[in-house]
Amino acid sequence: MDILAAVERIGRYTTGLDRAAFERDERTVEAVCFALVVIGEAAAHVPDEVQATAQQIPWRKMKAMRNIAAHEYFGLDLGTVWQTATADVPALKPLLEALLAR
Repeated sequence: MDILAAVERIGRYTTGLDRAAFERDERTVEAVCFALVVIGEAAAHVPDEVQATAQQIPWRKMKAMRNIAAHEYFGLDLGTVWQTATADVPALKPLLEALLAR
């Protein structure tokens, strides 16, 4: 699943960094933002029937973050990106794994 792969990449990209180091590392910021776009784009292609069976997954928020990362890139709040990458995204992993295990 593309979403799970992007979640795992974000985890690898941010491991060992604090927020300040993340914000200074242009490549990591761009890689994380691209992975957020992938997550949101892939979420938009998950059938409604599947989304309905996994309502604990924040499908709408994933798609909204994609739009922010893709369309407001130069105005992105890196604090929000960091929070999303280090708190919200890791919380998706067990939910996605449970969905795939069904």
